[in-house]
Amino acid sequence: MQAIRIRTSSTFARTIAQARKSKMPRAFLAACHSGPEGAGILQRFTKVPLDSIKYYHFASGTVDGVECLIARTGYTGEDGFEIYFAPEHSEKLWSNLLEAGTAHGLLPCGLGARNTLRLEASMCLYGHEIDDTTTPWEAGLGWICKPEKENFSDAKF
Repeated sequence: MQAIRIRTSSTFARTIAQARKSKMPRAFLAACHSGPEGAGILQRFTKVPLDSIKYYHFASGTVDGVECLIARTGYTGEDGFEIYFAPEHSEKLWSNLLEAGTAHGLLPCGLGARNTLRLEASMCLYGHEIDDTTTPWEAGLGWICKPEKENFSDAKF
């Protein structure tokens, strides 16, 4: 499967265009699991070994019988995962993951809560602290840039 950059609403059109070139469904939803119990809760629903997915990498697999893209891209400062899937499976996945996690303290939260956590962890959000006019280095994100990596898109920068 072709990699899809995980973006915010400020670049949604580009994300959709990239998704259309891949094997992902034309429409998809994301659900996030972060925190110390997140991986354990999610692992019960997939055969994909979550501990083998590196930070800011992804794997394809099923979660609760649903084809998903599983990304280790928690955006709260905690270890976490985001799963991307076709919208028709949203109620099933939401209900089953929430039910399984309730005993472990899993609570649903919105973007406002997530933004508070990401700001405390100094994690930039595209379209807010960074955009097309700010380089990752200017935003303090040099730690995620690997210009020596083969096929780095801005290697000439």
